[in-house]
Amino acid sequence: MPHYPYVYDAECRPKRVAEWLSRNEFNEAHRKNTPDGYAKRYAAYYEQVECLHRLLGNLFQGLKESGTFDGMTIIVHGDHGSRIQLDHEPYYNYANRISPDDLITGHSTLLAFKGPNQTAGLLDQRQGSVTAILNDVLYAGKAFAGEPEPFVLMKQKKGKKELIRHPMPRF
Repeated sequence: MPHYPYVYDAECRPKRVAEWLSRNEFNEAHRKNTPDGYAKRYAAYYEQVECLHRLLGNLFQGLKESGTFDGMTIIVHGDHGSRIQLDHEPYYNYANRISPDDLITGHSTLLAFKGPNQTAGLLDQRQGSVTAILNDVLYAGKAFAGEPEPFVLMKQKKGKKELIRHPMPRF
């Protein structure tokens, strides 16, 4: 979470089914979001982000009360960004028409790390592959043999299972 069909509000209460939204507007002539539909979907997405913050806060508070939080390593990682596209579906055959903003907001993911006995937060806005960043955090100074540059795996087109690698733009 957050994930479409955006079923929770910011208080983590389920919405009525009629209020659920997919990530895109769909009809016969149009398979992308209008600016209004895009804004509406992002509002619903951010409500779910608020719900996620609430749930994580409850989890962390429970761990603190149990006395286990301080010594723990906690990694929170999203599997993808919002995937709310304004212009085109995120398929490789549209890659040259998908804006860098849509790629970044649609596929950039949350990565949060809390090390043992870490007492203060740190905002690290580095960019790169998740595996490279985690290597730096967990194994600083050791050689890294993973993917140094971020990329997105995109389906060639709807209904196809083959994934094609596409470079991720920098912020």
